[in-house]
Amino acid sequence: MLEDMKPADTEQLLALEAELRDLALKESDIVAQLDEVLAEKQRVRRLIAATKNQYAPIYSLPDELLISIVEAAQNLQWTDPASSLIEVTASHISQRFRSAIIAASSLWTSIELRWGLRSDEDRVAAYLLRSRARLLSVRLKCDTYHGHEDLRNKLEVVAAHISRIRRLVLQCGEAGSALQDAVAPLRDLHAPYLEHLEVYSHPDMAGCVSIFKQGAPRLRTLKLRNVVFSSVPPTNPWFRLLTNIELGGMQTGIGMYIWPGVFAASPNLVDVTVDGSTFTASDLTEYISMPTLRSLTALRLHSSALHVLVSKCVLAHIRAPALEVLQFSGVHGDQISSFFNNVPHSRFPALRSLTFAAAPSVQRWRCTDCALLERASFDSFSALTSLTIINVCHMHKLVEDLLRTSQNADGSTVHNLPALQILTLRYEDVDNFGRASSGWPSLGSLPYDRPHTDPLDVLCQGLIARRETHPIQLLRLPHSRFFTEQCWSSDVAPLEIFDVEPLLQSLGLALGYVSEDYKMKGTEPLW
Repeated sequence: MLEDMKPADTEQLLALEAELRDLALKESDIVAQLDEVLAEKQRVRRLIAATKNQYAPIYSLPDELLISIVEAAQNLQWTDPASSLIEVTASHISQRFRSAIIAASSLWTSIELRWGLRSDEDRVAAYLLRSRARLLSVRLKCDTYHGHEDLRNKLEVVAAHISRIRRLVLQCGEAGSALQDAVAPLRDLHAPYLEHLEVYSHPDMAGCVSIFKQGAPRLRTLKLRNVVFSSVPPTNPWFRLLTNIELGGMQTGIGMYIWPGVFAASPNLVDVTVDGSTFTASDLTEYISMPTLRSLTALRLHSSALHVLVSKCVLAHIRAPALEVLQFSGVHGDQISSFFNNVPHSRFPALRSLTFAAAPSVQRWRCTDCALLERASFDSFSALTSLTIINVCHMHKLVEDLLRTSQNADGSTVHNLPALQILTLRYEDVDNFGRASSGWPSLGSLPYDRPHTDPLDVLCQGLIARRETHPIQLLRLPHSRFFTEQCWSSDVAPLEIFDVEPLLQSLGLALGYVSEDYKMKGTEPLW
């Protein structure tokens, strides 16, 4: 085409192209100057902000207080995913914050590894450097399983630094039966400073595991969810040193065969938590001695068996003379009555605190089927000082039995649970508690299991009857629409209005509650 152009047009075209090149060069120079101006503008803006920030109240705080604030937030991150990596966030607030927080080695001792994040190697390197020689807490989250290679790679990172790990939490998602192979990097290790170990797998996919065969001399706390050891009873040498064990989620039906061997291999247990999958047991010919056990919690039993608390279960096959605290969740009123009627107090002479709880509204499906309660034999637990009953069906009958008085042959009055000092109650129909006493008509929200009188009236009468000789030192009740502190007379018993939600959460019963074992968060951090 250029060959056909006239000479004048060709000359003009060449001139225009040269002019365009000159303009492009000028544009490049102007853009470079603009970049310099913008960079200088940003620098000046930062200087202005830094100067102003020097007079902001929060920047007047000493480094020690700033570090304490971050430490307080870190204490939540093992239960609240939203607070994880708070130290990283805080180190990006300002230069002053960054220098203070990075210099604080105590803030860099909790490392979280997550499936699919390529920054894990950088994260580990940064935390190892910033934590200096401090012991570490490591959490590995693999919520979706796509082959065990990635999990093994993460665990190889953990294994390489096992001599610095104090707390280890493995949330292995759906590793299931492949878990044993995935944790191979930890199998033959010696963990000299490990104190706390948690291993979780996905429900219905229980996996086997055998780790730290060379020993973990400081390990005291073990929590297993949907995970069992490859040999029962376990042969790991560190089992005999454990003081705290939590076993749960054995949905494969093997839970009832696990705990006897685990408990027998752990003679120094102080605190034990099981659930409905590990509380029941096949018939054992011998009792398991647990001389140091102080607390036993059985979560989410949800059984229809009347004698679930006293027959073919953990409680029926242990000897725990030092047991002081006993907690059950997911129970019914008739099961509580069976407990008091059938458990020999001589087996638990030190028992001081009892808790029975059910989830709000969850239990109502079976309330109409509950057997009539026997008159519970509360008098056999003469050393009990604290009793908590939450949301159970037929609760008004239990309270009547609890506060019942009788006469001896000599005419003296006998009270049940004579040592009882703290009584914590939450009636299933809590919204109607105190309605009759308030003068409001009943709306008939519970057509079944309703006492003819307000439970509040029965409670007051029972407390007044024992006020002179065996007074309750503290009565704990929740708020309801018709009951507040102003409705209560302190002459009957000292009253505390309490929030039931934390208690329900601790017992795995809160509505909408999701166990921390399966809370996952996968945001990529800033580095």
